[in-house]
Amino acid sequence: MLLSPLCVTAFAGESTNCPDGDSCTQHVAKITAGETTIHYDTLAEAVAAVSADGTQTTITLLRDAEGSGVKVQDGQNIIFDLATHTYKVTDTVGSSGTETNGFQLQQGSTVTFTNGTLTSETAQILIQNYCNLTLDGVTVDGTSLAGAKYAVSNNNGEVRIKNSVIKAADGGVAFDVYSFGSYTGANVTVENSDVYGKIEVGASDGANTTDLKLQIKSGTFTGTLDVTEGFAENVAITGGTFSEDVSEYIDDSEVAEVLIDNTYYVGDAATAAIKALRPGQQVTVVAGSVKIGFLTLEAGKTYTYPKSNPGSGSSNSNNNSGTTITQSPKTADAGIAVYGVMSVMSLLGMGYVSKKKSR
Repeated sequence: MLLSPLCVTAFAGESTNCPDGDSCTQHVAKITAGETTIHYDTLAEAVAAVSADGTQTTITLLRDAEGSGVKVQDGQNIIFDLATHTYKVTDTVGSSGTETNGFQLQQGSTVTFTNGTLTSETAQILIQNYCNLTLDGVTVDGTSLAGAKYAVSNNNGEVRIKNSVIKAADGGVAFDVYSFGSYTGANVTVENSDVYGKIEVGASDGANTTDLKLQIKSGTFTGTLDVTEGFAENVAITGGTFSEDVSEYIDDSEVAEVLIDNTYYVGDAATAAIKALRPGQQVTVVAGSVKIGFLTLEAGKTYTYPKSNPGSGSSNSNNNSGTTITQSPKTADAGIAVYGVMSVMSLLGMGYVSKKKSR
C-alpha cells in the first residue's frame, strides 16, 4: 500500500480520516463507519475491506477513476455509490481461466450500483451477476466492450433495474436473463429504464429455471428481445416503449399494445402515446384495447387523429381495415359516436364544440 502525507491508505481494519475529505482527488474510494472515514487507493482495496457477515457497507467513489475489476464475495453487502463519477475497468477479473469480467458478483452477496457510470474497453462482460443486484440511477455503458459481449449478464438472484441506462455495443447484448449449472436463474424486473441493445432470455440444456423470470414494467427498449423457444412464459411485459412487437409476452388482457410511427407502446405508455398524437397520425391497436373517455380503441384496428374539425366532415363506417376517429360511423344515433370522438379530443387537449344539425 502507498503512504500519503495527507492520510494513510488503510489496510482492512486500519483507518484514518483524510484531511481533504470528500474533495480528496488522490484516492479513489472511501468507506465511512460512524465518525471514521477510510480512503483507499483502489476500488478493489475498498471492496476487500468489507466484511462478509452481511453488514451493509457503502463504498463511495471520490472521483472519476479507472482500475482493476472487482469480485464481490459471498456474504458481502455493498452499495457502490458512484457519486456522479465514472469508473472504467482496465484489468478484468473472473473465474480461473475466464477472467473476462469487469465486476463479478458472487452468489450469496448483495450489491447496489447507483448514481454514476460504469464502463470498460477490456472486459467482455461488464457486470457478471450471480447475486441479488440493484441498478438504481446508474449507466452501464457497454458500447466499448472487448468483443461486443454483455453489458450485464444475470444468471442468478433477484435483480432490479430502475431509473437506469444500459447500453450494448453494436452486435452486443444489453443484458440477459439466463440459468446454467446449479443456479436457478435470475429474476429480473425493469422499471423506468432505457435499454439499448439485445435482451436475451433462456437457459442451458437441463438447467434449473425455477426462478428464471423477466418482468418489464416500464421504460424504453431499443433492440431485439431474443427469447429462446419454450421460454415465452418466463417473460411478462406490462408497460414500456419498444422498437419491436412484444405482444407475445403480454399475458394480461387488460394491457394493450399500440403501434405509432414504427414504435410499440404497452400499458400506460400506450395510453400516453395516444393522448400525445398529432394531427394526421395513426395508431394501430396490436393487442388488448384502449379506452379513452367514452371511446374504446379495439385490437386489430387503425385509427387516425383528426386533421380538422370532425364535425364538418362526412360520416365514415367502421370496417375491417380500420376506423377513423375524426368521423362518426353510420349508426342509428350518430350523436353518440360524435360524443365519443369529442371525449377523445378533449383528453388529447384538442377539445372542440360541435352543434348537431337540425333535421
